[in-house]
Amino acid sequence: MSLAGLGCAGNGWAATVRVPSQFAGIQAAINVAQNSDTVLISRGTYAGNLVISGKSLTLASLYIVTGDTNDIALTTISGGSTILTIDASAGPSTTIRGLTFLDGGYQIENYARRVNILDVHFIGGGTDQMSFEGAGGVVRGCRFEGAGDDAIDVDNASDPVIENNRFQPEEIRVKANSPFVLVITNKDKAPEEFESHDLRIEKVIPAGKTIRVKVNGLKPGTYGFEGEYHAKTAKGRIVAE
Repeated sequence: MSLAGLGCAGNGWAATVRVPSQFAGIQAAINVAQNSDTVLISRGTYAGNLVISGKSLTLASLYIVTGDTNDIALTTISGGSTILTIDASAGPSTTIRGLTFLDGGYQIENYARRVNILDVHFIGGGTDQMSFEGAGGVVRGCRFEGAGDDAIDVDNASDPVIENNRFQPEEIRVKANSPFVLVITNKDKAPEEFESHDLRIEKVIPAGKTIRVKVNGLKPGTYGFEGEYHAKTAKGRIVAE
């Protein structure tokens, strides 16, 4: 007997809501899903203009079940001025995984904290492909092709993550001459020192901890940073434009 059905509102159980076998469209599945549910999407092409708000969800292709990368390539969401908006009210474990975002304007605009964008393919699009708007999270294992503007764009506040001795994302774009805050999380099991000679910043980050660094407005240009204890691999840059 399968219990991978709709679930019941407020029952406290995480359920799987399937597209298109239960709902033809992704937004309808998002709307009925409860907190911590998974919206699981089979291969096909689906309409954009999607919004996640008010709950934590996993939005994913069958890749999370099969491990087959063809499920990423063949599960496509396309169209809309913004294909997917993650509202500030979305829960902190919201995860987007194993999907292809094609064309549209913005592909993902994220206004929430601590979301996960994993194994996603971004292709085309008229503006930014992955945009953080005063938001944060992890972008890992993604592929970016043919962005109309930036592949990853960060405005107002930034959230680079140190994981496996690397910064993610390695490039952060900010508005020139506008103050911003770097929120830096060390997910390694050992301390790391965030260092930028260009910015004159040195901060030790204990294992598993987060720091916040206020940065005054930067003149247009590129500013490097690194993890001093793993300088060969933990490198990144801030681009002010």
